[in-house]
Amino acid sequence: EINELYVVVEGLYNPEIDDIELKEEILETLSILPNSEVEIENPIETLDYLEWSGTVNGLTLTKDVVLVGDTYMTSKITIPKSTSVTIDLNGYMLHGSGDGSIIDNNGSLTIIDSRPNSGSHRFTKVTDGPWVLDENGEYEVIGGLITGGKDNTAMSAGSSGGGAVKQGSNVRSNILIIEGGTFIGNSSTRAGGAIYGGAVTMNDGLIIGNYAEGFGAGISLSGSFTMNGGE
Repeated sequence: EINELYVVVEGLYNPEIDDIELKEEILETLSILPNSEVEIENPIETLDYLEWSGTVNGLTLTKDVVLVGDTYMTSKITIPKSTSVTIDLNGYMLHGSGDGSIIDNNGSLTIIDSRPNSGSHRFTKVTDGPWVLDENGEYEVIGGLITGGKDNTAMSAGSSGGGAVKQGSNVRSNILIIEGGTFIGNSSTRAGGAIYGGAVTMNDGLIIGNYAEGFGAGISLSGSFTMNGGE
């Protein structure tokens, strides 16, 4: 008897004991005998990172991310404790929902931009607020950027902030490493328009055009700030 099925993985097919779920794009239709070896010339590779573009729902992030297009979050990204992730802006924009911090980092986060000379976005400068994304604006950003985060913590709620990245208070485990990218157009109703809390090491990149109603338009930290490069 010949069994026809859609095969999406390499492996051994036995219709009595195997349950192949069509979780990936179907590659091809094969006719195979029970217990026969199935080989596919170009099997689907399982990525060990996420690719983002367009609208992305908020989530708990435990894998690295590479942007493959401008990305718009509907709610925050949460990095749990004891987790290390890297977000590669890859020359694109990571845009917050405008209602809360873009990233809530309780672990270790590294921001890189593997294509710093690609892509262009423009902003209008604002004197008393975050710079505004405006493709007719006078200020041009080349390369990857993080924008549109707005921490809405009330002034009466105690110390908090961070429109783009909000970190926990553990200065040893809540760590942000900036290897590239531009933090621009983020804000907080309290402190740290772009980044708040934890410890930060900045090796490259740019922080500009952010705003806080309290203090620290760019950064407000509970831990150390080490600046080896960037501006």
